[in-house]
Amino acid sequence: MISMATTLIDAMVGGVARPLWILLAAAGVVLLVACANVANLFLVRCDAKQREVAVRRALGSGSGGIAGYFLAESAWLALAGGTLGLAVAWGTVQVLVVFGPSSLPRLHEVRVDGVTIAFAVGLILATGLAFGAIPLVRLSPLAESLHESGRSNTANRARYRARQVLMGGQVALALVLLVASPLMLRSFQKLRAIDPAFDARSALSFRVGLPPADYRDRDRMVAAHRAILDRLSELPGVSAVSAATCLPLSTEGCFGGPLFVEGRVLPPGAHAPLVRFGAVAGGFFETMRTRVVRGRSIDRQDVERREPVAVVDETLVKIAFANQDPVGRRIRIGDPSFAFSFGWLTIVGVVANTPTRALAEPTPVPKMYMPLIAARIMNIVPAIGAMSYVLRTSVPPQSLTEVARRAVNEVDPNLALAQVRTLQDILYLASAQTAFTMVLLAIAAAVALLLGVVGIYGAMSYIVTQRTGEIGIRLALGAEPGSVSRMIVRQGGVVALAGVAVGLAAAFGGGRLLESLLYGISPRDPNVFAGTTVLLVGVVLLACWLPARRAARLSPLDALRSE
Repeated sequence: MISMATTLIDAMVGGVARPLWILLAAAGVVLLVACANVANLFLVRCDAKQREVAVRRALGSGSGGIAGYFLAESAWLALAGGTLGLAVAWGTVQVLVVFGPSSLPRLHEVRVDGVTIAFAVGLILATGLAFGAIPLVRLSPLAESLHESGRSNTANRARYRARQVLMGGQVALALVLLVASPLMLRSFQKLRAIDPAFDARSALSFRVGLPPADYRDRDRMVAAHRAILDRLSELPGVSAVSAATCLPLSTEGCFGGPLFVEGRVLPPGAHAPLVRFGAVAGGFFETMRTRVVRGRSIDRQDVERREPVAVVDETLVKIAFANQDPVGRRIRIGDPSFAFSFGWLTIVGVVANTPTRALAEPTPVPKMYMPLIAARIMNIVPAIGAMSYVLRTSVPPQSLTEVARRAVNEVDPNLALAQVRTLQDILYLASAQTAFTMVLLAIAAAVALLLGVVGIYGAMSYIVTQRTGEIGIRLALGAEPGSVSRMIVRQGGVVALAGVAVGLAAAFGGGRLLESLLYGISPRDPNVFAGTTVLLVGVVLLACWLPARRAARLSPLDALRSE
């Protein structure tokens, strides 16, 4: 027999640590896109306030007073946005707790508490001060301020380059999330297409535990489970019923140990393969509709037979018998030379592989099934005090919950049903974590794309406003409106393409971070990269074209008059 050791943190959070880190990184990317957007707006404000700053300085205002003015403005904006963000976060968390996957550990403990608020306030203050300081970095001496304030339509080159970098950064960051989102979607689609080797339709499952104080010996346990099976099989709408200590996609009631084959001696230093095993009632594979590959399944007569038998899956046959027919061979759990060792079991059949912990398992776990009688005769673990029952129904499965509860209570009023759910619920929960990650990544990608497009549109609109005089001169000298429009689009398109190049490199290099969450698709899938690139470039060019169209429609006279 073997036991599995794990750390406390792994036991508490399971396998969700990596997806949560990925989602935290996605939230960070969205924050960076928003910061780049706001930084761009502050640079625009910096240009627009050059005349005001020059006048203030000419009237004797010191750098401290001007700095306080900009920082106060930034702080109020950050406070307003942060307060709104906290309100949205509180509402989102309530929705998450209610509709989030139950497989997410400690989901009910998620809340917006003091720590969350303190972190948010710190972030608000940090971003507010950072953006408020942007104009201060470019605060010019008095003479230069007066000089720049007179050049109303000529942008400071350093600020112009900074805006271009920020625009490209928004495109790059948005592309990273846009690549991750369809990768998760494709992975989810392939995950849902996996054949679990059992029919999840029209089947109800629940677990019944026998109180140890009332069921001290295994004969009484077996008798109780038989009585429950007989009573459940008589219920209207139940076409088949069986039970097992451990169901697919579950670890409760499952045990593992080293497998030994009769007549085979392990070479020195070699280790016996570890297998997962459990006890099943007769007709279990027929009820689950799991395909029998060779031999036969465990039937109801096996419960009465004194000779222990077993059914194994295809993975065990591959590992222990090199894909040769194992029917008739004898196996056991535990080294026969040990004083504490289980008896031999004769293999009577081979069934298809069923998933152990997840639908997509890199290394399938070999499994062995034995009838309840074998567990009773050899006092073999798994303990049969608790069994998971499966009812194949011709009516909606959930409608039989109360009827099944009454039937179990007729056998023993002290028994209760636990973990009542359909097999489809079990199948859904197996992919719920992937679906949860996929949806949140899609939301993050959509928000990042929206922020990026709005930022680029705003920046290009400001560029058009700055170049109104130049555009008016070009039009007055006979330039075609189409050429003016193309000039503006080209200016934004070059920056966008540079951002796309950086974003593709970042997504390609960071793909390995997503690799453990993906199934059936490469993190560097060329179709996903090509599709998201085309989508982003198209949206960005549209954001550039709208201000460009406005520029092309300018009247030369109005444009020159605005100068």
